[in-house]
Amino acid sequence: MRNVEMLLLALVSGGSLAVAAAAQPGSDLAGAQALIGRIYTAYVHDDVPDLDRLYTPELRRSIRRQSDGDLGLGYDPLCSCQDTGDFTYRIASLVERKGGAAAQVDFDNFGEHHSVTLLLVRRGGRWFVGDIIEDGASLLKGE
Repeated sequence: MRNVEMLLLALVSGGSLAVAAAAQPGSDLAGAQALIGRIYTAYVHDDVPDLDRLYTPELRRSIRRQSDGDLGLGYDPLCSCQDTGDFTYRIASLVERKGGAAAQVDFDNFGEHHSVTLLLVRRGGRWFVGDIIEDGASLLKGE
């Protein structure tokens, strides 16, 4: 029997998740979903995830190039914020792609709505954030 695309529906804290993936050996969208949950659950609890451990080395280098020596980027690109409050999030989509996955995460922080696309990369059995795209601008590319 050949591989066919399947649609899985699951609940994630704060909302629903639609996962579209080709049924392929080695697929691990559950691991990608868990990474997103670890990231955004921290904000829900007014905490900050360990950002440096979440990024690929390429994204870390790009962030360093774009950063001010004292302030870094001046904001947290995962939540488009400096502070969090009344934070809620929802994984709007999570789709497998070559080398990883793409996720759209919608969130509200202090009553303001934002949406980011996370390009996730799986390396050595672990998931990392390879790029963060907001309003069409890639953090990895420095746009």
